Amino acid sequence: MAMTPEEMVLFYGEQADLTKEGLAVAESTSNYYLGTLNLSENFKCRMMQGLITWRIGNDPSEFFGQAVQSYHDDWALLTTIGGETATFSDTPVEKVPFLSYLIGQQDSPLGVDGLEGDRLLDAVLGKWLFGSWEESLWAMGMEQLRTSGSKLALDTYGLYESVVRASSSDMAALMEKGAKLFSNRKSDKFYSGGDETESGGEDNNVTVDYRLASLAKRHGYRGAGTHVWKW
Repeated sequence: MAMTPEEMVLFYGEQADLTKEGLAVAESTSNYYLGTLNLSENFKCRMMQGLITWRIGNDPSEFFGQAVQSYHDDWALLTTIGGETATFSDTPVEKVPFLSYLIGQQDSPLGVDGLEGDRLLDAVLGKWLFGSWEESLWAMGMEQLRTSGSKLALDTYGLYESVVRASSSDMAALMEKGAKLFSNRKSDKFYSGGDETESGGEDNNVTVDYRLASLAKRHGYRGAGTHVWKW
């Protein structure tokens, strides 16, 4: 029997707690790679707790706050293990600004070095949330995505760019288009090939488009819809 959303939230919480042991082993053995794996898993699980909570209509702020805080705490540990070899691109650094912005934290983007394709595009969007737009990096990321992504991915990031450049009067139509693109992830190999937060396959039923919601929030959009920040 499939888990209920509430059971999934508990499951991901348990998985996140297990990463504490993995990080402790990484620290005691100076295993940087093990540390990056556990940081990424911890962040993903806390983020999934928030996305599922959001999808069923409840405030995900606590879980997103835990995801952001755990990222910073775990990254501090990784820098002690890896030293100069510690690289932001070894972690889901590009996702942190979206959650920070949604919950109202002034958490500026951390870095873009080593990011490509959709990851670079996410980093550019994250920078825009906190005030700046990098046109050349966006063009580079889109060109990379054309060779590594799917048509749906290109259409989705094209929509995000349209939202960035939109006026208030455009937002309702763009949000409706975004919702349709999101639902198409369920059968798209690019999104199914990502982790659960990317909403491919069955995860499409229990998550939301946090990127779209973040961009819409920056516009002050307060309309109805699954992919709108209400808290």
